[in-house]
Amino acid sequence: MVKERCFDEGFQGIGKSVAGNTTKIHMAVDSYGLPIEFYITGGEVHNSKAAPTLINMLPRADYIIADRGYDSEVLREQIRDKNAIPVIPRKKNSKLLCSYWACLNSSIS
Repeated sequence: MVKERCFDEGFQGIGKSVAGNTTKIHMAVDSYGLPIEFYITGGEVHNSKAAPTLINMLPRADYIIADRGYDSEVLREQIRDKNAIPVIPRKKNSKLLCSYWACLNSSIS
């Protein structure tokens, strides 16, 4: 499984950036903080671009929690399609701002 994700022919998970060669490990953890899935990309790949692949790999969950770097309606819809509730804070410049409690207590988080 690890070999399939990391060492496919032609893909080594190494990207170019100002800092040189970089790699990102996108990881999902369970409620205890233990890793359950991961996805490796080049360092130049934005987190929100790798998130759909990682979410597809996840087992069934009641909630999927992410930081505001993953704030997008497309990602929220993908999580709802997996019958889970997205818990993702809105970015400060989001056009769909809502209060803290309204976001926590609504199904459209």
